[in-house]
Amino acid sequence: MRFYLLLLIPLFVLSWACKAGKYTPEAYEKKQVRFGSGGGFTGAVNTYCLLESGHLFQKPQLADT
Repeated sequence: MRFYLLLLIPLFVLSWACKAGKYTPEAYEKKQVRFGSGGGFTGAVNTYCLLESGHLFQKPQLADT
């Protein structure tokens, strides 16, 4: 039983440590800077969002046709 417990504890810690950040641009209430580039023939747009906490998010999009 201890052997299985010793295997499960590191797996739990790794899964907790490797999870995605707790911030998302939509839920973040402090200051943000949004910038990007795109358009042209394909309509592809890359949008970046820099949060006050220092997290940077990228959101590539294709224009609706």
